[in-house]
Amino acid sequence: MAILPIPLYIKYLGIESYGLIGAFSAIQIWFYVLDLGLTPTLSREIAQFKSGTKANQEINNLLRSLEVIYLGIGLCIMIAMILLGPWIAVHWVRSENIASNTISQSLTILGIYIVIRWLSGLYKGGISGLAKNIWLNTNSSIFSTLRGFGVIVALIIVTATINTFLIYQCILGLVELVMLRNFIYKNLDDGIIKPRFSWVALKNIHKFAAGMGFNMFQVLLLTQTDKLMLTKIVSLTEFAYYSLASTVAGGMFVIVGAITNVAYPALSKLIFSNDILNASKEYHQYSKLVSIITIPIAMIMIFFSKTILELWTRDTSLANSTYSVLSLLAIGNLINCLMQMPYYLQIAHGWTSYNLKVNCIALVFILPSTYLLVPKYGIIIAPIIWILFNLFYIIIAPYYMHKKIFTGEIAEWYVIDIIKPLSWFMMPNIGIYFLYNAFNFQTDFIKFISMFLIFLVNLLIAYSLYRGSDGKINNNSAK
Repeated sequence: MAILPIPLYIKYLGIESYGLIGAFSAIQIWFYVLDLGLTPTLSREIAQFKSGTKANQEINNLLRSLEVIYLGIGLCIMIAMILLGPWIAVHWVRSENIASNTISQSLTILGIYIVIRWLSGLYKGGISGLAKNIWLNTNSSIFSTLRGFGVIVALIIVTATINTFLIYQCILGLVELVMLRNFIYKNLDDGIIKPRFSWVALKNIHKFAAGMGFNMFQVLLLTQTDKLMLTKIVSLTEFAYYSLASTVAGGMFVIVGAITNVAYPALSKLIFSNDILNASKEYHQYSKLVSIITIPIAMIMIFFSKTILELWTRDTSLANSTYSVLSLLAIGNLINCLMQMPYYLQIAHGWTSYNLKVNCIALVFILPSTYLLVPKYGIIIAPIIWILFNLFYIIIAPYYMHKKIFTGEIAEWYVIDIIKPLSWFMMPNIGIYFLYNAFNFQTDFIKFISMFLIFLVNLLIAYSLYRGSDGKINNNSAK
C-alpha cells in the first residue's frame, strides 16, 4: 500500500525531493543497528511467556527495561542528527535544486521521526511475540495507508515541501506509537505490581540479544551499503530512480514480513514445547506459503517491470530509467525472501552463530565489490552484486543449517518448498513474456488488460499450488 502514492510524491514534491526521501530512508535504516538485537529478542521472550516458561512480572520488567534503553539511545540518535545535519547537507547529499539549510532542517525532523518509529518497532516485536498478528497487521495496514495517502492531503492543503512531508509522518507516527504501547501493556497486564527497570531481566537475554544485534549489523552491511554509497556517489535524481525501484521490489519483504510475524512465534512456541514433529510440518508449510506468494510477484516484476512502471507512474522517461534496476532487484529480493523461513527457524532455535558466519563470508565479497564497482559502472551494478550474494546464500546456508536442524529435510525444502513452485511459475511467465513482446501493445488500456490477465494466470497457479499442498498450517500454534 505504501508504494502506491509514490507517483503523487514525485508529482507534488519533484523527483529530486523524492530522491531526498530515499536518501533519508537509507540513513534512517543504519540507526537500527543500535537496536542491538533487542526487538527480536523481546519477541522470542514473550513467545516463551505465552508457552508458560516465563513469569508475567519478568516479561513486564523486561519490556520496561528495554523501553528505558530505547529512549536513551533514541535521544542520542536525535542529537546526532541535529549535529550532523549541516555536514550531511553540504558534504554528502548531492542536490542541485534543494537548499542545504532545507536539507539540514529536514534531518532534524528526521531524527525525531527515527526515535518514534524505532520505539514502535520494539512494541511491534512484542505484539508479534504475543501472536496478536491479526490486530498487528490490521493496525499496520491502516497506518501504512494513512502515511502513504494522508500525506498527499497535507502536501496539498499546507505546502508541498519535504518538511511538511516529514512533520506529517512524525505526528502520525506518534499516534501509532501510543496505540502500540497501550495495546501491549494491556495484553501483558495481569494485576501485577508496576513494571520496573531490571538489570536481571537484561542479563538473562544478553547473549541471544548480542548475537541477534551483530547479525542485524551484518544484514545492514549486506543490504543497505549500496544505498548509502549511492547517496554519496550519484545525484539525488539518479538516486531517486534507484530508490523507486528498490521500494517497489521491497514490497516482497513487506508480504513475507507478514508471514514471518506469524511463523516465528508459532515455531518458537512449538520448539520451546519440544514438539519437533509439528514444528517441522509448519516450517515446510510456511516455506511453501512464502514461495507461493512471493514467486508470482517477483515473476511479474522481473518480466514486466517496464510496463508496470509506465502504467503506474504515467511517465515513460521515468520507467525507462528504472525498469532494468527493478527487474534485477526483484531477482535478488526473491532469493532473499525464500531464505527467510530457514533464517527464522535458526532464530527460533536460539542459533544465531551460524548466520553470523555466513554473513561474515559474504561481507568479504559484497563490501569490496560495492566499493570498487558501483563508482565505476554505476547504479546497475548494485542489484547484480545483490543477486550474486543471495545466490551464494541460498546454495550454501540451507545445506549446513539442515545438518543441525531438521536433519535430512533439506531435499524436501529445496525440491518441494522452493523448486516446485518456482518451476510452476517460471515456465508460464517466460512464455507469456515472449508472447506479450510479440504483440507490442501500444495503448495503455490494452497494456492494463494484459497485466490484469497475467496477474490472474499467476493467481490461478498460486491457488493450484496451495490446494495441492499436503497439509495446512496449524493455526492453533499461532494463537
